[in-house]
Amino acid sequence: MGIAGIERLSGVFEAQGFSSRKSLQYLEEADLDYMFSSPKKLRLVEKRAITQELRQLKLKFGDKEINQ
Repeated sequence: MGIAGIERLSGVFEAQGFSSRKSLQYLEEADLDYMFSSPKKLRLVEKRAITQELRQLKLKFGDKEINQ
């Protein structure tokens, strides 16, 4: 992910099958709570940053799929 300082989370995403930025467009905010339940709980700032990044990915990749 393009969010500085939270590279530690990439292993969790990859373990769930999200191996590319494009695949993350299908991730919902509720999935974050499931994926990062205790003891790997997200810090509030991390969740906000990831949620914003997911919104941007959905806009970026969602538009391309509609136009193809």
